[in-house]
Amino acid sequence: MEIFIGILIGALLTFILIGKRVISNYIINRRISNEILEFLNGDKLKFYYRIGNMVYINGYKSYSLRYDVETKKILVLGSESENEYNIPILINNGKTSDAIYSKFEKNILKTYKYKGVLYSENISNIENEDQFNFKKEDLKEDPVSEIDEKIIDEILEQITKKGIDSLSEDQKLLLDKQSSK
Repeated sequence: MEIFIGILIGALLTFILIGKRVISNYIINRRISNEILEFLNGDKLKFYYRIGNMVYINGYKSYSLRYDVETKKILVLGSESENEYNIPILINNGKTSDAIYSKFEKNILKTYKYKGVLYSENISNIENEDQFNFKKEDLKEDPVSEIDEKIIDEILEQITKKGIDSLSEDQKLLLDKQSSK
């Protein structure tokens, strides 16, 4: 009987600790999502560049944000010295993801494809080109402008769900550009 009570108490303590961790992560995730929305509304977040499906955003405290265009998830990265939260954190909040996409839509959609990888149009303006697998002059010599098929699919899905009037001017221009090919 004592062994059973010991096992039961151990299981209960484990359940409490795991539950506390899940609730804590939920609260932190929610807090960061709300802060990101505040930073977006205050124009503090800045589009840095896009490579492939990953959009790099600066301006959230000392942290760096990565927005995945395909999964619509946000990764919050930070330095060890200013680790206010248990970083990295993956944010899967539709409202926050939609707000980031809306804010930086023009930058996200203006891409070049170089050797099969999408790059944002502003990438040739980035000072430290050593971090990329090409030189600025390579991109300028062969800037094959292509529209990401996944973005077109998202636009078509939006039309299906909300109608064509829900599209922004940039989205309408992309569809016109794609249909003229």
